Amino acid sequence: MLVFFNEEFPSLLPPLSAAVGDEDARNLHDAAHKAKSAASSAGAVPLAALLAGIEADAGSGEWSDLGTRVAAVVEEYARLEAFCRNENDGN
Repeated sequence: MLVFFNEEFPSLLPPLSAAVGDEDARNLHDAAHKAKSAASSAGAVPLAALLAGIEADAGSGEWSDLGTRVAAVVEEYARLEAFCRNENDGN
């Protein structure tokens, strides 16, 4: 499951950033929902929680804050991906 997650999840990140850059609340909500569902299915609870917050606040118009939170999602995914890679390498 985690291998599939790590193969597929990166493709869910660009739509989040694009929606923030375009200040597109609908697309941000939809992208956050899709990514949250994937993170939840993989058991990535902190990542899913970040995405749930973005999904809930997508219509707030607070684009700077939402951009910071999308950046936090990217960082959390990188941390999770590194952890999985280390676990697979036996470190």
